[in-house]
Amino acid sequence: MESEAKSIEKLIAAVLDDINQKGFSSVMPFSIGNVENRMLQFAEVNGIELASSELYMSAKQLQHSMRASKNA
Repeated sequence: MESEAKSIEKLIAAVLDDINQKGFSSVMPFSIGNVENRMLQFAEVNGIELASSELYMSAKQLQHSMRASKNA
């Protein structure tokens, strides 16, 4: 798990580096972990069908999280 966390950190760092250098990143969305069991149960109870039990992060989401208004 530790090496998995490090590889996720490296992907995030690569995306942020791209954004800082080029203003965008072409790194494809990547898995950052699994949906928690309680969320899977919530989805099932409420008739929500998840496409996957994994959570993904995209370059666009990371770029959005780095906006000046988010830092405040």
